Amino acid sequence: MNQVLIVHGWSDDSSSFGPLANFLIAHGWQAKTLWMGDYLSMADDVRVQDVAMRMARVIDQRIAAGDLAAKFDMIVHSTGGLVARAWLTTRYRGRMDQCPVRRLVMLAPANYGSKLAAMGKTMLGRLVKGYKTGFHTGTSMLNDLELASPLQWEVA
Repeated sequence: MNQVLIVHGWSDDSSSFGPLANFLIAHGWQAKTLWMGDYLSMADDVRVQDVAMRMARVIDQRIAAGDLAAKFDMIVHSTGGLVARAWLTTRYRGRMDQCPVRRLVMLAPANYGSKLAAMGKTMLGRLVKGYKTGFHTGTSMLNDLELASPLQWEVA
C-alpha cells in the first residue's frame, strides 16, 4: 500500500488535514502521521532548518523501525513545502537516488517566500495570530518565509 506523509504550514497543525487523510485512506492510500507533523511553527526561536533536521531524524527512525516504507510520497502545505525542501536540499543534494520521497505534492507552497511573512511579525500579526501562543508568531520561521530570505535562496 502506498504511504503518504502530510506536513502542514505555519500557524497550523495536522488536525486540519484530517479530511485529506481520510480521503486518501478511502482511496487506497496509507496516510501516515509524522510525530513532528505538529511542529512548533509559532515558537519565536524555531527555524525552518530546525524543523527540517527534526524531520530527518524522525523519518530515519520510522524507516529503521519498519513503521514507514523506504519509499513514500509527501503532501505539504505552505511552509511545510519549505520545510520539506530544506530537508531534501540539506540531506539529498546530489544524492536524490537515495531519497525516500517518490513524489512530492505541494499545496500553495511558499517557494519564493510570502509577503504575509512580514505582516505576521507586526504587532497586528502578534495580536491576531499570537493570541493563543503568548503573542509569539514564530519570528524565526517568518524570517525564513520572507521574500528572498537567505533560506529561500539556499533551497532554490
